[in-house]
Amino acid sequence: ICLIVSIALNGWKVQPLNENPMIGPSAEVLVRMGAKYTPNIVYDGEWYRIFTAMFLHAGVIHWMMNMLAIYFLGPAIEQSHGFFAT
Repeated sequence: ICLIVSIALNGWKVQPLNENPMIGPSAEVLVRMGAKYTPNIVYDGEWYRIFTAMFLHAGVIHWMMNMLAIYFLGPAIEQSHGFFAT
């Protein structure tokens, strides 16, 4: 959902590949949405950026690679650590 919102905030456009090869929004939009930007964390006290960055993706390629990692590594992690049902 965050990827769709970030592209919407970018005017429903993705940046050119020479600016964002991940096929996604501009860096400015990601920073506005809470991406990890050290000067804002250190000097402006925006500590929430440490957590909000976990929910943002730089683009479609980034999202797809994360899904592939979960697909391939997930079963091995579940087998070694067990399944935790709530």
